[in-house]
Amino acid sequence: MSYIVFVSTFPTEANMRDGYFRRVHCVDQAFMETKRIHLDIRFWKNLKKKMVSQDKNMQVMHLNAILHFFLISTVLRKSNIIYIHSIAKVPGILLQLKILAGKVPFAVDLHGVMIEEQQLAGNFLKAWLYTYIEKFCFRNSSINVHVSEVMQAHFRTKYPSFRGEECIFATNSGNQSAVGSPQSAISSQQSKDEVVIIYSGNCQKWQNIDLMLETMQKLTATNIKFLILSGQKKHFEKLIRHKNFPAGKVEVISVKPEELGTYYEMAHYGFILRDDILVNRVANPTKLAEYLQYGIVPIVKLVDIGDYARFDYDYVPYQELNNELTPRKSEKNRGIYREISLKYGSNPLQDSISRIQNRYMTPSKA
Repeated sequence: MSYIVFVSTFPTEANMRDGYFRRVHCVDQAFMETKRIHLDIRFWKNLKKKMVSQDKNMQVMHLNAILHFFLISTVLRKSNIIYIHSIAKVPGILLQLKILAGKVPFAVDLHGVMIEEQQLAGNFLKAWLYTYIEKFCFRNSSINVHVSEVMQAHFRTKYPSFRGEECIFATNSGNQSAVGSPQSAISSQQSKDEVVIIYSGNCQKWQNIDLMLETMQKLTATNIKFLILSGQKKHFEKLIRHKNFPAGKVEVISVKPEELGTYYEMAHYGFILRDDILVNRVANPTKLAEYLQYGIVPIVKLVDIGDYARFDYDYVPYQELNNELTPRKSEKNRGIYREISLKYGSNPLQDSISRIQNRYMTPSKA
């Protein structure tokens, strides 16, 4: 029996707010008709193996890198391709990849620039480890999957000797659909003149939350309302109280990922304030993709996030916000989302993986 092995932490209802897991889910959806095994490999957890069948084609195995080394090796050896979600997941199977070199191909979905992300976070030991891992991957992987053209160009410059295949898979929004009614006081009072500015995400430092709140305070017009969708509801509510916003000006809600679309439909503008660094320039943030999908006009600090500036998307620099904002949706942004989804959707990814599988296929794996 042939199957694909995905090496990742498996998406659940609890973690699906995170962009990493949304992307894992979207890639998995591209191979729904294929037999596949998801390996959730940890060094300090999963001391007892756990196997769960999700459907007729998919099994999830929660394993320990050391205690279940030989079981992991067997699962990988019998697969016809190994798909690794970010270089952060390579250490758990590094020895197996070396043993299976030339026998079983592997693909690396880069997700981001992990070395620079760790350096930014001050994790220099991890950055050193990922430097070794990244070099190993670009010497040995059969295919690297990028999230944007900008990321692809970055790695081509960094590793000009890479001879494997490349693919861009940009679709990571999860295709939220607007169903049901939003449980929001803003939505129940919304008039045709009301401007709804949304923020979807948590309070990480790189989200520039302080700058966002300062910007919000300057928008005093009574028809401008703010809606914050976050899993860190209590923390945001505390921040809002300290800023002394007028009653009803800001609403903070925690919603499930499948409910996001309902709130995006009512929003006109959306905050995404990223700094001008490599990590953000090569990225394809889930939040930004979702904003465009729903015709929301992003409020930005950095315009050149991923490939969107190449498509000339509608945006507003945060410095230019004023009390004269009018409610509007951007059909141009909706069109850009559809164009990127079509150009860098699941079909090119499926074709690339299929070519690699066929190249390595042997009678024993057929």
